[in-house]
Amino acid sequence: MIYSEKELAYTLGFDPGDLRKVIKNIHSYYKGFSEIKYDKNGKPKVRKGQIQKRYFKSSQGDLRKLQDRLLNRILVKVPLLPNLKGGMKGESGVINAKVHKGNEFIFQTDIQSFYPSISRKMVYQALRSKGFSKQVANLITDLTVIESGDSLKGETLPQGTPTSPVLSNIVFERTVKQIFKIFKDQKVELTTWIDDLTISSNEDFQASILDVIKIIGNDGFKISRKKTTYRHGKTIITGVLIGHSTMKVTNDFRNRERGYLTDIQLNGMQAYKDYIYRIDKNL
Repeated sequence: MIYSEKELAYTLGFDPGDLRKVIKNIHSYYKGFSEIKYDKNGKPKVRKGQIQKRYFKSSQGDLRKLQDRLLNRILVKVPLLPNLKGGMKGESGVINAKVHKGNEFIFQTDIQSFYPSISRKMVYQALRSKGFSKQVANLITDLTVIESGDSLKGETLPQGTPTSPVLSNIVFERTVKQIFKIFKDQKVELTTWIDDLTISSNEDFQASILDVIKIIGNDGFKISRKKTTYRHGKTIITGVLIGHSTMKVTNDFRNRERGYLTDIQLNGMQAYKDYIYRIDKNL
């Protein structure tokens, strides 16, 4: 574990003075932009008369170098539950979906404005819980949070930086551990894919869903009611149609195949179907 500013700086390949300089001028190392949010029919999402947007903060120059090294030299080595799959090396949406194959009852929800809900304090406290010193936890937080157009709590994890996915997992692990306590006497599978949470079992666990939602809310997050479901049987998990004994591409995916596509697009879609097959069959 890293305990001092000097040790952190040298691990990241920077002089401590240069590290402090980047932090002091942190806003100059970000480029902000936004994208309109669209619904599944391709229409802009509107809320209270306003077109909804997704805000990004892309890190540049030395800050980007620091974040890349922070991710690859430090954050990926932080021990985490294997259930947190989004943004983790060796994981994919297909692998995430396979965990739930064969289970009859499936609960899914989406954490609304996930990154904008993860505050500076939440990042700092999560790092402290992993053994980082106060000084180093503060420095890492300084390097990875910024106020964005959709921030709900001042400085938050931005979309568009390499460190946000893993840091969000480090923060959300606390929530996952609490959810597992609800099911201590019941066999369930639970995975997260960034802001998507899926729980499945061959036993009906509908009576526990309100407790799950309460834990999520108590930890400072809000679920999307529209994207919250409890199903019995087939369902789509991170883009893959999951059945009792099958994994397939979705109907939307098949419909796109019937449209006008280039050879490169068709080859890419076939490669994705082959990948699902390999993961499904453990090839």
